[in-house]
Amino acid sequence: MASSIPRKSIFTAEERALIRPFQATYLAAKSSAARKDIAITTILPSLIGKWEAELPPGEVIDTDQASKNILMWIRNNWRLGDSASKAKLRVKRTDIIWMLHQDRVFQEIAKLKNLTEATSATPGWFQFRMKAIGQ
Repeated sequence: MASSIPRKSIFTAEERALIRPFQATYLAAKSSAARKDIAITTILPSLIGKWEAELPPGEVIDTDQASKNILMWIRNNWRLGDSASKAKLRVKRTDIIWMLHQDRVFQEIAKLKNLTEATSATPGWFQFRMKAIGQ
C-alpha cells in the first residue's frame, strides 16, 4: 500500500496562527451570515495586513479570492457541532408489523382471499397487505 502525500494547506503555519485566535468567536456566532461577517471583517484584515507587509512594491492582493479562500478554509476546518441534517427516521406501525410478523400477515391475506395459504408468490397478495396488517 503506497503512502499518500499529505495535502498542502492554503495557508502557512504562520497564517494559521493569525487565524486561530478568532476560532472561538467564529464558532460562537449564531447564524451563517454572522460567521461570514466575522471571517471577512476581522479574520481577513489580519491576514491582509500580514500579506501587505510581505508584498513587493507595486503588487496588489486579490481580496475577492482571499475572502473566498478564507471562507472555504474555515468552513472545512472549523466544523460546527451540529449535523447537517435534522431529519429523523419515522417508522410506521404498519412497517413494524410487516417486518416482525410477516407470517401472520400472510395468514390474514390467505383468509381475505379465501385461500389455505398465501406467500409472496401468491398473485395479488400485495393489494391485501395493508388490509391484513390492519386486522
